[in-house]
Amino acid sequence: MAKMQNMFKPSRSSKATPRGNSGYDNARENIDPQVIQRHEPLSINFFIDGGGAVIDTGVRGCVRIPFPCSLRSVTLLADQAGSIKIDVWKDSFASYPPTDADTITGGNEPEIVAATKKEDSTLTGWTKDLNAGDILYFNVDSVTTIEWVLIELKILRNG
Repeated sequence: MAKMQNMFKPSRSSKATPRGNSGYDNARENIDPQVIQRHEPLSINFFIDGGGAVIDTGVRGCVRIPFPCSLRSVTLLADQAGSIKIDVWKDSFASYPPTDADTITGGNEPEIVAATKKEDSTLTGWTKDLNAGDILYFNVDSVTTIEWVLIELKILRNG
């Protein structure tokens, strides 16, 4: 019976022909793992819950960015059809807390209008670069009917 070789480990066979610079049999493993981590999209998710009632307006919370990254898209998913507009504010730790003047949306806040979802991958006018340690605030500008919403920011790690 032939012995099966694990395609996710370096080849130990003297007859195997290395692929790429690393000598791994699997083409994906020819890539430095740090490069894979930097170039695969990640998500920052923030959940706003009205506790069984329509979400209140105002600042609903914040997240801290752990590494430098660039925004690629924003998605909103709501529990039911309705409307909501959410502004995203950014500030450094030294200048905390952010205010409306620190918006990163450039007047193009993510918004659901009479629907349950919205996705924007162009982010026109947005400040897309985030630094390690930056703090994002999520401010509900307006809302009708929606009792909970998920905000997903797709990012790519920089550096």
